Amino acid sequence: MPYEISAKVLNKIWLSKNTYLLELFAPQVASKAKPGQFVMLEVPGRFLRRPLSIAGVDGNRVTIVFRVVGEGTKNLSLVRRHTQLSAFGPLGKPFPTPESKAILIGGGIGVVPLIFFARELIKTGQNFELIYGEKSAEYLINERFPDIRFRIFTEDGSKGEKGTVLDGLKITKDDVIYACGPTPMIRALKRILETKNNTCWVSLEQRMACGIGVCRGCVVKLESGYK
Repeated sequence: MPYEISAKVLNKIWLSKNTYLLELFAPQVASKAKPGQFVMLEVPGRFLRRPLSIAGVDGNRVTIVFRVVGEGTKNLSLVRRHTQLSAFGPLGKPFPTPESKAILIGGGIGVVPLIFFARELIKTGQNFELIYGEKSAEYLINERFPDIRFRIFTEDGSKGEKGTVLDGLKITKDDVIYACGPTPMIRALKRILETKNNTCWVSLEQRMACGIGVCRGCVVKLESGYK
């Protein structure tokens, strides 16, 4: 059940190029949030809220990580501590629990919900690998989360292994795949998995207005039609 609340900004931290962390006091959302879910968060000076993945919860606090890509997220990057922001959530379907080794694939800012998921898997002792890719080292945010082991890829080779996040993908027949990232990455992953029988769960990056599917602004075209 999502909640319509006023969330207080407790902290704002610069993580990497154009990337910020917001810590919100949002006890109702924190009590229900699960990995893979998001909140619709108010953006100062803008009519529509923005869908932002939940990076984690700690007691009454919800952590949001976002990247500045337009005027809305730029405004959000300028908020100060103690600002009250309207929030609606948690929304979306959480990631299902894997029954075998989990392979988490995060492309760019798409790694955010997988950070939350990785921490939950650590708590339960579940075997997993988290592969995280960025264009270059200046965008990486993994150092903020030292409790999680990342396998890092950068396209220019400035840190970690050189290549795309999918270059390091090695799948056994029982692995369960979880992926979030830009559409070209998801399409490339689909091509890789077409000859395999692995279960794959995908969280898509998509613009949306209401967060619950009523306005149909987040509709995605699939092979089977629109969804």
